Amino acid sequence: QLGSTLLRFKMGDAEVKFVVTTLKFKACPYRVKLFGVSVKPVSFATATVSISVLVQAIFFFSLSAMGDFGPYRKMILLQGAFAGGLGCMSYIFLTDPANHEIAAYVMIMIGTALGTSIVMYNSYIPELTRSHPEFLQVMEDYKNKKGAFSSGQAKTELLVSTYTDAMDRISGTGQIWGYMGGCLLIIVTAVVVVMIGFHNILNAIAVAMFVQGVWWCLFTMPTVLHIRKRAGPPLPGSQNILNFVWFSLKRSIATLRAVQHIPQTRNFMIAYFLYTDAVSTISQAGVIFAVDELGMQLSDFLILVFVAPFMAMLGMKATLWYRRKYKLSTKEVLVRSLCIYTFVSFWGILGFSGVIGYVYAWELFVIIPLYGGFLAVYESTSRALFCELVPPGQEAEFFGIYEISDKGSSWIGPMVVAVLYDRFGSVRYAFLYLFLACIVSIVILKKFVDVETGSLDCRNKKNLLQMDKIREKFGVSKKQIQAEIKKRKKLGSSVASSNASSAVSTRSSQSSVERRSSHSSVQRS
Repeated sequence: QLGSTLLRFKMGDAEVKFVVTTLKFKACPYRVKLFGVSVKPVSFATATVSISVLVQAIFFFSLSAMGDFGPYRKMILLQGAFAGGLGCMSYIFLTDPANHEIAAYVMIMIGTALGTSIVMYNSYIPELTRSHPEFLQVMEDYKNKKGAFSSGQAKTELLVSTYTDAMDRISGTGQIWGYMGGCLLIIVTAVVVVMIGFHNILNAIAVAMFVQGVWWCLFTMPTVLHIRKRAGPPLPGSQNILNFVWFSLKRSIATLRAVQHIPQTRNFMIAYFLYTDAVSTISQAGVIFAVDELGMQLSDFLILVFVAPFMAMLGMKATLWYRRKYKLSTKEVLVRSLCIYTFVSFWGILGFSGVIGYVYAWELFVIIPLYGGFLAVYESTSRALFCELVPPGQEAEFFGIYEISDKGSSWIGPMVVAVLYDRFGSVRYAFLYLFLACIVSIVILKKFVDVETGSLDCRNKKNLLQMDKIREKFGVSKKQIQAEIKKRKKLGSSVASSNASSAVSTRSSQSSVERRSSHSSVQRS
C-alpha cells in the first residue's frame, strides 16, 4: 500500500518542498516445506543446519565406537568421505529452486558424512604417533637401557616429550596441508566459475559444489591406497549392521558416563564445549556485523574468505617452529591461541566507545588475518591435547564424544547472537558473551586441566577397571567382549570339527559302499 504526504518548509523567501512516500507491506507470505513441515524461507537454512547437527550427534553415538574394533575405522572413514563427495557433486542436478527440499536433505547427508569421517580421521592420530620413527627409536632405547640407568625418571620424561612432540607435528602438519588445500580449492573453484561465466547464481553455486565434491573424492584416494586397515579386536555378537550399531550406541553412552573416572578429560571437554562455540560464533557474528553495521561489500568478503585460511596455514607453520624453539607444551599453545580470540572479542566491546573497536571497515582487514592466523593452531592443539587424555585403544569412541561436544555447542552462540540482536538491535552485544566464554575456558584449562595427571589417569588400571564396571552394566565391558570372542572362537572350532567329522564319516560311507559294490560284482562274476 502506497501513500504520500507533501511537506513544505518556508524560511523567509526560501521555500523547500518534498514528498514523503509511505510503503506498507505484509511479511513474506511464502512458506517452504522441510520434512513435511511448512517453515518460513528465512528459517529454512537455520532449521537445516540444526537438523544436520542432531543427525550427526546420533551418528557419532551409533558409529564412533565401531572404529575401535576390526577394520571398521578405515571403512567408516572412506564411506563418509566418498558419500560426502558424491553428495556435493549431486548439487549439479539440483539447480531448480523447486528442488530446495531435496537440496536440504543432501546437505544434511553431507554434514553427517563429513563429521563421521572426521571422527575416524582424528582417531588415527594417536596410532600414527605410536608408529612414528622418532618415537619408536626412543621407545626401543627406553626398553633396552631402562635397567642400566638409575635416572629412569629422566628417561620417562624423554619418552613422553618425544610422543607429545610427534603428535603435535602430525596434527599440526595435517592442519597445514588441510588449509593449503582449502586455499587452492577456493582458487580452482573461482577460476572454473569465472571461466564458465554463469549469470544465474544457483548454477554457479552448483558448479562450485560439484568441483568441491570431485576434489574431496580425489584426495581421499591416498587414504584408500596407503592407510592400512587397523587390526582391532572383533565386534561381539552377530555379524550384522544392526548389532554393530546397537553395540556402538551402548558403548558410547557407557563411555560418556565413565568419563567421571578420568576428571582431567572431563574438565577439558567442558572447556572445549565452551571455547569451540565461542570461536565459531566469532566468525558468524562477524559476518552479520560487517554487513549490518559496517556495510561491507561482496568483493571485500571474497578477499577475507581467502585471507583467513591462508593465514591459518602460515600461522600453523610459524607456531610449530615457535613451539619447538621455546619448548612450549600443547596446553600453553592452546591457551595462548584462546587469548588471541579473547582479544578479538574484547576489541568488539571497545566499539561501545564509538572511537575504535569494529567501528570502521578497515579494522576487519587487520583482525581477520589475526583470527585466521590462530584458527589452525587452536584446532590442532585441541585435538592433540585431547589425544593425550584418551585411554589407548578407545580413540574412536572418545573422538565421537569430542565431535559431539563441538556440534552440541554450535547452536548456543548463534542463539545468543539472535536473542541479543532481537533485544538490542545490534550484534555488538554478542561480543560480551564471546569474551566471557573465552575467559571461562582459559580459567578451566589453566586451573582444572592437568595433562600429565590426565594422561596417567587414562592408563591407570584402577580407573580403567572402574570405567569397565560402568560398561558392564550396558553389556559392553572388556571382559564381556573377550568372553563373547572366546565363545565365538569355541563355536567356530566346534563347527570346524563337526564339519571335519562329517567329512570323515562321508568318506567312510563312500568307502563302505565301494567295498560292497566290489564284493557284489565279484559274486556276480
